[in-house]
Amino acid sequence: MARLERNLLATAVLGFFAVCVAYGAELALVDSHKGKVVSCGSSKLTLQDLDGKSHTFEVSKNAKITRDGKAAKLEDIMKGDSVMVTTEKKEDKTVATAIEAKSQKAPGTDAIERLALAENTHEGTVLAAGERMIKVLLKDGKSERIFDVTPETKITRDGKAAKLEDLKRDDHVRVTTERKLLRETATEIEARTPKK
Repeated sequence: MARLERNLLATAVLGFFAVCVAYGAELALVDSHKGKVVSCGSSKLTLQDLDGKSHTFEVSKNAKITRDGKAAKLEDIMKGDSVMVTTEKKEDKTVATAIEAKSQKAPGTDAIERLALAENTHEGTVLAAGERMIKVLLKDGKSERIFDVTPETKITRDGKAAKLEDLKRDDHVRVTTERKLLRETATEIEARTPKK
């Protein structure tokens, strides 16, 4: 009987370890990049990030693409658009799986946007959390967003102070963000364990 209990315990521990490894691998595979579009076409997008570095991404055939909040095609994205690209590592390649583009605004409004901080609140469920970011499936059940997380971000889970790594997939979450330039950074994350 004791031998059977040890075998069951060992199997449970190995299963838990496998889930943790798979979850950690998923976090490592998802990333986001923000900047201005340099060029776009032939299933590739090149952007210049906030540090002035250029990055070129192969765009997945199934990538979710929006421009100014509306469904779009890759060819609808224009040079100079502000863009956030979500990438995932698939096999040996990093591909863009989602692109959120915003068209250029009237002259002078970019300077105003840099000075103003727009605060927003987003609610949904956690898809992934780690590596200074949180990926959230919004309440509409369709839209996914990735928010930057800094050491200054206030994080709670079930009303208690928490760390980013304490958040679990499918936790209910409210993310308060602050926008500076093209970056949307979480200033506060309030997570709750989902009800069973």
